[in-house]
Amino acid sequence: MTVLYFPVLQQDELFYSWVARFGQHTAAFGHKALQEELFSDRNSSAVMDFPINLATFVEKISFIRPDLTVDRVIEQTSLWPYFRPFLPEERTEDLIASMRSGHGNDIHTRLGLAAGRVPEAPFVKVCPCCLKQQMSTKSEPYIQRLFQLPSVWVCPEHECHLVFSVLPFRPKNKHAFTPLSEVVDQPFRKTGFESFDIDKLLVLAKDSQQLLQGDYPVHPLAFWRDFYYEMLPEACRKGRASVDQKALHWHVESFWGKALLKKLGAGLEVESDNWLQKMLRKHRSAFHPLLHLLVFRALQKEANLSKLMQVEMIHFKSIERNISSAPEKKATTKAVEADQAEWLTLIEDNPLCSVTELRRKVPSLYARLYRFDRFWLQSHSPKQKRKGNHSEKRVDWRARDFRLARAVLKQIKRFLAKDVNRRVSGTFVLKELKMASVFEKNKLRFKLTQRVLQKYAETVEAYQMRRIDRVVAEMKSRGEKVKEWKIFREARLRDTISTQVKAFVQKKLDKY
Repeated sequence: MTVLYFPVLQQDELFYSWVARFGQHTAAFGHKALQEELFSDRNSSAVMDFPINLATFVEKISFIRPDLTVDRVIEQTSLWPYFRPFLPEERTEDLIASMRSGHGNDIHTRLGLAAGRVPEAPFVKVCPCCLKQQMSTKSEPYIQRLFQLPSVWVCPEHECHLVFSVLPFRPKNKHAFTPLSEVVDQPFRKTGFESFDIDKLLVLAKDSQQLLQGDYPVHPLAFWRDFYYEMLPEACRKGRASVDQKALHWHVESFWGKALLKKLGAGLEVESDNWLQKMLRKHRSAFHPLLHLLVFRALQKEANLSKLMQVEMIHFKSIERNISSAPEKKATTKAVEADQAEWLTLIEDNPLCSVTELRRKVPSLYARLYRFDRFWLQSHSPKQKRKGNHSEKRVDWRARDFRLARAVLKQIKRFLAKDVNRRVSGTFVLKELKMASVFEKNKLRFKLTQRVLQKYAETVEAYQMRRIDRVVAEMKSRGEKVKEWKIFREARLRDTISTQVKAFVQKKLDKY
């Protein structure tokens, strides 16, 4: 079914709000019908930040908006541009593919938001001044995407604090698009940022706005460590390549304020191995844009945000390292041949020395060879000798299997005798013996232990019957009449128990 009407997209409007206004304008018969009409899927999720099923949506409204593309929808109506510059290109492609399709369950996990330290707002944020302006000029309110960023708590245009509406950022009904007009008459609540320096919050909001609206390039993760290192003031450096973490900690904290950082979810309470230290190390994973903005602005108080996204080829140390590690042509000069001969002679004169020990003897010779022909050096160096007995026969697996099987059986009997308040499963017993990891990695070697576990470890049904025995005994000791509903409640049983357990319950009722 082709859509013949769709409202005009307002400036900086979220996709969620755009669709919600359409549903209100057309008086859609329920959210399921709206989903079917726009996405051909009655169970598509209505997500605030990263919408999905966009390919179907664009096709549905192509009759009235032939100029609209999926990329334009993502760029203009989602929070994606805010995150894009800090993610590797391959991850970017996967995330855009998820938004195009109807499978967006992995978006927040891929971005690191599900397990990230920066909290998202519990409710949709609005600016009272912008809201009043929308009502006077547009006759209806809409949700602005800038205000939904976790780094924006004031309006950069009106320089006033944002407030919480009663519309949840993650609504309980994940299939419904609720327009802001439905909740605009209900009282707003403060966000908790009113007591903080509004000038600092304005700086953060304006930087976030530039990031959201700008078309910035994507850099590899290796770019960022050296980029920030080049910005460090002399007071935050140690030597040529080290960072004075305490000085950097003080520098960032003194600029933003300890309380504000904590409120933003970027506190530096942990003195070692906090997020700030990791930002100045090799980036093994992407960092939240808020953390990038906090570091950049603390180090560059007056610089324009465009410097954060500069595209000039800067020869940072990481780039130089990559270049130096590239294979070079084998040098044939007499000087290099003389170095190679000297290195071979050194090995011959010191047959018991390792590469490290040889390198310490002639560091300059090693450096020259490494620079001119690293692969020749590796192939003409002593091979590392493994110490200790690494033979497969060094462990008597048959004896170990016997010992573990005996220990497992003893532990099972001990737990059952004590009537422990949990199922005596194989996993539980092995963890108590601190052998779970060894057993899992060498399961085929522990055949006897496997048989013992299969025969004696407590099954789910056996554990349920043990609980029933305990509950019935407690009822009798209290002088209560044994009733079926009491057994189910106190033994924490469900209606889906097996017929074996149901027969056991009936047996107890018949007995008492």
